[in-house]
Amino acid sequence: MPTDALGRLQLTRAEIAEALEALRLHPPSSRRPQPDFPRSALLRAALAPNGRLVLGGAAATLLLLRPGLLLALTRYWRVASWLPVARILLNRYVVRRNETHE
Repeated sequence: MPTDALGRLQLTRAEIAEALEALRLHPPSSRRPQPDFPRSALLRAALAPNGRLVLGGAAATLLLLRPGLLLALTRYWRVASWLPVARILLNRYVVRRNETHE
């Protein structure tokens, strides 16, 4: 019985090597070129036109699974008033600096 298993293993390895060689010699042309950014399908869905729905659904799911996060968010609600200031500072010092180097 062990020799039969070894024979099947060798046959399977040969088939896999043959399939890989065929893919290397003739790559499938049906592949669509993937954009450089974003690479992940999840981030592409979040940045799509209905991305706010995706992110809202993810946030709602997270709050349903971990209700303690809602308490933590209410504790840090005071920080939310500083978000416009942080956005201005990021735009002024980080975004513009990266645009000039490209």
